[in-house]
Amino acid sequence: MMLIMKKKTLVASVFMLSTGLSSSLSMAEETVSADIVSESTSSSTSSSTSSSSNLNAFCIQMDEIVAEIEKTKHKAENSFDEISSNVDSLKDFHKQNLDIVAAISTTQAFLREQAESLKESVEGSEAKEAFQEKMKDAEQKLNELKESFSGLAQKAHDKMEELFHKAAEKVRNFKKDHPDAQLSQDQQLDIYAHFKQGTCGDYTGGSVLNPLDLAAKAKATKWESLQGMSREDAMHAYISKVEALESELAETI
Repeated sequence: MMLIMKKKTLVASVFMLSTGLSSSLSMAEETVSADIVSESTSSSTSSSTSSSSNLNAFCIQMDEIVAEIEKTKHKAENSFDEISSNVDSLKDFHKQNLDIVAAISTTQAFLREQAESLKESVEGSEAKEAFQEKMKDAEQKLNELKESFSGLAQKAHDKMEELFHKAAEKVRNFKKDHPDAQLSQDQQLDIYAHFKQGTCGDYTGGSVLNPLDLAAKAKATKWESLQGMSREDAMHAYISKVEALESELAETI
């Protein structure tokens, strides 16, 4: 029995990821998953298909996969500057690059599985060594690509943190910059809670030390209500809320 890889499987799956990294950064919802494996056919080699041609086809398709992911990386790198000031795009960019890292790991596992079944058909020690070297080279390139996409995700996170701290500075200067404006208690608590969630993560403070301090209790309760929200999502929400508040105040002037 020989596993024969259809070109539409891995290449198409990675391509779905890459095509989403356009200026709008709208990633296709489909990601590389176990479906890739189920779509690959397991069958006996036909009399017209030799072991050598199957092996050559596998190596060609593996090169195409690596090349497609490399193109995706270049698109991501080139698109960062144009989206770096938009908090929504930064959030999407961060998630998309982490998704691609996971997709590459799935791709690597599948390629290993395919290679394992194919290598038994390789005849001759030199051919086996060349095939193993080919797989080693592809594995190294894919690992380097994962590092690149992880780095891009971190870059987006760092930029998000920068915008987050700028928004926090605006909040600290709110009374000075808008002396006549008044925030409702709900607005103040909401902004406070998202700041704490974005800075510290989930609330772990336990009970309020002074049960008569109703303001502290309200803050703790509001923060605790965001339990489970990621720091990334909390920072995004905080920045968006501060931007919306600024726009609202600008319209009233």
